[in-house]
Amino acid sequence: MKIMRALQHLALVLVVLLSAATIFTSTADAQKIHALLVTMDGDARMGAEFEKSRKRMENLLREIKDLLKLPVHQHILTSTAADNQPNSHPTKSNILNWINNARPAQDDVLLVYFCGHGGSTQSRELFLSLKGREVLYRKQIVEAVGKKTCRLKLLLTDACSYGGSSVRVMPAVTLESALRNLFLEHEGFLNAASANIGEFSLGDPSNGTWFTCNFVLGILEDYEYLDRNPKDKFVSWKEVFEYTRSETMRLFEENIGSLSKRYRQKMKEVGQTTQTPIYFGQLPKKIRR
Repeated sequence: MKIMRALQHLALVLVVLLSAATIFTSTADAQKIHALLVTMDGDARMGAEFEKSRKRMENLLREIKDLLKLPVHQHILTSTAADNQPNSHPTKSNILNWINNARPAQDDVLLVYFCGHGGSTQSRELFLSLKGREVLYRKQIVEAVGKKTCRLKLLLTDACSYGGSSVRVMPAVTLESALRNLFLEHEGFLNAASANIGEFSLGDPSNGTWFTCNFVLGILEDYEYLDRNPKDKFVSWKEVFEYTRSETMRLFEENIGSLSKRYRQKMKEVGQTTQTPIYFGQLPKKIRR
C-alpha cells in the first residue's frame, strides 16, 4: 500500500512538472502576429505613395511569415475599398473595433499601422484623418493597444504631425536572425510616429512615404548595418528606430527641393527644416530569459 501511494505521489509530481514544461515551451516563442494595416490609398494627391508604403509593410509581414514560420493574421482597411465592403473602410469604428476585438495570446505580437494624412491640434494632440473627414485621435489608439496583454505591441503612424557620416559595423547577422531578434526576442510597446509634432510627414512616388520606406528597408535590406554593437550580434528596436529616424531625415534633405512649391511654402511658414520620427514612452526591450 505504501509503495502504491508513493507511486501515485510520484506520478502526480511528474504531471505537474510536465505541465509546467509545456507552458514554458509554448510561450518561449511568439505564436502569431496580429496586424492591422490602415491606408488612405484613395487620396487624390498621395494615394499612390500610401499604397506603396502599405505594400512594403505587407512584404515585411510575408518575410516574417516565411522565415520565422509564424502565422500572420492580417487585416487591411483602405479608402479604395468598395462601398459594399463597409468593414474594409478606414473608419474610426473599424479601427478601434479591430483592436478591441483582437485576442492576441500572451506571447503574440500586435501591430497597428496607419499611412495617410494627419495633424495636431492647438494643444499639440496628434490625430489621424480618416474616411469622410472623420478624425481619430492617436491617443485613442494608444489606449486601445495599451490594454492588450501580449508580449510585443507596435503602433506605427506614418502621417503629418503638423498644427558627417559614421562608421558602420558589419556584424554577423542574417535577415532571419534580425527578424527573430525583433519579433521573437523583444517585449514592450513600440509607439512611433513618422514626424515630430508640428511637422509634415512626406514622401515621393519613387520611395513612397519616407518613414515607412526606411522602416521596412532598414529591416529587410540594411539589417546587417543595424547592429552597432558587434559583440552582441543582436538587432534591437532601438537600433531600428535610430536607423529609421536618421534615414528619414536624410531623404528629407535630399528630396526637399523636388517637393511642390505649395509644400515648400507650407513648411517655410511653420519653420520645418527636417522630418524627425519620434516615439512615445519606452522602446521594446530584449527579453531576459
